[in-house]
Amino acid sequence: MANNIVELENRQEHINQLKAARHLYTKAGNYTTAYVVICALIPIVISIGRIFIDSLAPLVLHTLTAYTLVSLVMGFLLESRISKFRNTAAKIQQLFDSDVLGLKWNAYLWGKKPSLEDVNENIGDLPDKDFIDWYDTQVGVMTKMEATLICQRTNLVYDSKLRKDFNSIINLIAWSALILILIVGFYKNEGMQTAIVFIGVPLVPIIKWIVSTRKQNLDDIEACKSLTSFIDCCLEKLRKNQRSINESALYRIQDGIYHHRKTAFKIPDCLYNYMRSGQENRVHMMVNQLSQ
Repeated sequence: MANNIVELENRQEHINQLKAARHLYTKAGNYTTAYVVICALIPIVISIGRIFIDSLAPLVLHTLTAYTLVSLVMGFLLESRISKFRNTAAKIQQLFDSDVLGLKWNAYLWGKKPSLEDVNENIGDLPDKDFIDWYDTQVGVMTKMEATLICQRTNLVYDSKLRKDFNSIINLIAWSALILILIVGFYKNEGMQTAIVFIGVPLVPIIKWIVSTRKQNLDDIEACKSLTSFIDCCLEKLRKNQRSINESALYRIQDGIYHHRKTAFKIPDCLYNYMRSGQENRVHMMVNQLSQ
C-alpha cells in the first residue's frame, strides 16, 4: 500500500514550516559568522597589523588585552542567540517531519509543539520552489513504513556529507591561520614573551573554535552513521520478514534526528547552496537503489 508523503510535503502549510526552519537556521548561521569574526578573526587581524607599523606594538598589546575580555562576553551572548534560533528551527523542522511522516508529536521528547505564530513569523521571503518535493518523489510508491525509514535516512546521509566537507574547510582555515601568524612572528624575530602575547593570545580563540567545531562535527557524523546503520537494519528486517517493525523504532530515529538538528553546528548557507544540487543527485540515486 502506497503512502501520502509526497502529497503532504507539498502542502503550503508544510512548505511554510520548511521555509521558517531554513530562515531560522540562516539567522543562526549569521550569528555564528559574527561569533567567528568577533571572537577569532579580529584578534588575528590586530596582531598581524603590527607588522606594517612598528610604532603600533604598544597599542596592539593593550588592544589585544582589552579585546580578549570583550570578545569573551560577546561570545557568550552570541552563543545564546545561536542556540535559541537553532532550537526553534529544529522544533519546526521536527513538526514538518511529524506531520508529513505521520508521527505523533512527542512532548516528552521534543518539548512544546511550535505554534502557528512560530512558523508564520519566521517564513521570511524564501521562494516556495526551493522546498517543493523535499523528500524524493520515489518514496510515494512505497509502503508507509519503508518510505518513512528512507526519508529519515535521507536526512542523515544528506547532512553527514556536508559535515565531512566542512571539516576539510575547517582544517584548511586552522593551518592557514597558524602558518600566517607564525610567519609574522618569525618576520618580526621576537622573543618568547612577545611571541606569547602577540602570537599565543590571538591563536587561543580561533583554536578553541576550530577544535570544538571540528569535534562537534565528528561527533555528529558518528551519531548520524549510527542512526543510518540502525535504519538499514530496520529496512533489511522489513524486507526479509515482510512485516512492519515496531513503531517505537521510528520515534527513536526521529528523536536522534531532532537532537542532531538542535545541537549540530550550522553549516554556512554558501556551502550548503553550493553542494545542494550534487547532494540531491546522490540522494535520488540512494532512494532509487533502496526502492529496488
